[in-house]
Amino acid sequence: ENHLSTTIRFVCCESQQEVKELIQDPYIMASLLNNVESPIMNLDTENCQQEVLNDEEDGDEKDETERGGTEIPQISDQVSTIDSTHEESSPPPTNEITTKEINQLKEEGEEQYESNELESSKKDENIVIEDTDDDNQRAKRRRKAPSIYKDNDMNTEQLRLLQQAVENSRVENLNVEVHIPEAPVFHPTIEEFVDPIKYIAKIKSQAIQFGICRIIPPEGWKYPTQIDTKSTKKFATKLQRMNLMQEGRAMGDGSFYTLNEYEKMANNFKDEWAKRHHDGSVTDEQLEADYWKLIKNYSAESPSVEYGNDLSTHEYNSGFFQRLPTDPPLGASTAPFGSEEYYRTCGWNLNNISAWPGSSIGCITHPIDGINKPWVYHGMLFASFCWHREDIYLASINYLHEGSSKQWYGIPGNKAKSFKNVLEKQLKLRIKEVPDLEHHITTQISPSILLQSNVPVFKTKQNHGEFIITFPEAYHAGFSYGFNSAEAVNFATSDWIKHGSQSVVDYRLKAKKEVFSFDRLLFTLTYHLDEYNIGSCE
Repeated sequence: ENHLSTTIRFVCCESQQEVKELIQDPYIMASLLNNVESPIMNLDTENCQQEVLNDEEDGDEKDETERGGTEIPQISDQVSTIDSTHEESSPPPTNEITTKEINQLKEEGEEQYESNELESSKKDENIVIEDTDDDNQRAKRRRKAPSIYKDNDMNTEQLRLLQQAVENSRVENLNVEVHIPEAPVFHPTIEEFVDPIKYIAKIKSQAIQFGICRIIPPEGWKYPTQIDTKSTKKFATKLQRMNLMQEGRAMGDGSFYTLNEYEKMANNFKDEWAKRHHDGSVTDEQLEADYWKLIKNYSAESPSVEYGNDLSTHEYNSGFFQRLPTDPPLGASTAPFGSEEYYRTCGWNLNNISAWPGSSIGCITHPIDGINKPWVYHGMLFASFCWHREDIYLASINYLHEGSSKQWYGIPGNKAKSFKNVLEKQLKLRIKEVPDLEHHITTQISPSILLQSNVPVFKTKQNHGEFIITFPEAYHAGFSYGFNSAEAVNFATSDWIKHGSQSVVDYRLKAKKEVFSFDRLLFTLTYHLDEYNIGSCE
């Protein structure tokens, strides 16, 4: 490093005087003479210094253009060519490289040196070229002093943010494929399937450590979706700019579609993507890789997609049957599995599960969209639901009515703090602008970044006719592999109370309002304690 630095100082000399000053410095000469393997190693420091003194005594003030330019050859692939303007006034010592040898080397490389150096220097904004009248004379270069970055130009906070940005960039640009473990999949029997709250409470000890799980209904489950594909009623979409999602940028407003129009648009987008990038045939694994490349800006493309999310079943049809006034109370039906009455009254009907016996939010009688009244979602290829937790840290259930699969990612609720730490590091400046960014649900962070930061991430692919369960405080995210229609709602097992209590504390710190009063819910539950037996708490 010392040798290279010294060599650069010689190359950047603008005048003979600067060369003289460097030669008079014994440390610099020792650095060159002791580290470079070439004839110049035979140079004697004292002779060089004496030669400079003799030259100064002679008072030789000839113009540099009258002096013959000489070059020292490139040495050990580290030393650049050096222009010497010193004119020999006496025969060189026997232990020096001779002027003849220097001139011979100069003649061999001068033409290539001039053409390369002058061309590159004209393109360099930090170098000014002064043309000369004599074609035989070499153009002189005058280098502008580069601007120097100083840490003290920034305050402590700015410097800390800069350092964090550099670290984030280093992590984000590690475009490595990482193995993401699979979340568990459960296959309940028809008997276990009778009571969803009890069954979910039963598997919770196994599944909660993954944050999410997938439930495949028993054989014979063929729920006839009630999504009206022929409806002429239009719904709004959100425009998602994929290259901005990792920055936590808000979604824009998309177009309005009927469901039939949206399906055609979504299918055309997927077909075009497959043709341009995969010769028409593409697997879900390839699409998953494409998705994260787009999110992390590793692709030259920056497509936008439209997502029909959070559509109220008050305005748009639920995909599940509505109960009839003549139907028995929830949990009391004895209709055979697979019958229309069964589909209408069972707990896996998302219109029923929030109020199912044993659900801690069952005593909320007024409908709240997304909480005890399902939301409908229409997706397309790459349409995303970004990292978030459910309101008041409730559990949720999602059912895919029809169409292409959905890819899900989950983080256990007990690792929520670790996720938030990564989020704050990755988007520190953005969070300063929007302190409640987490609740905007607009940020998509790659699982590879989370895993590199020791945040456990698990994944599962939801297919048509399957349920996804997210547990309290579990962050989850994902995207669609093509056009699909899904439905989701919240519910709560008895042990959710402690998570709900924590949500109240966290919300108050962020000045976020609760979607319903947790304190009022607790007061109401005291009148229904007899409904929560030991079985529903296990």
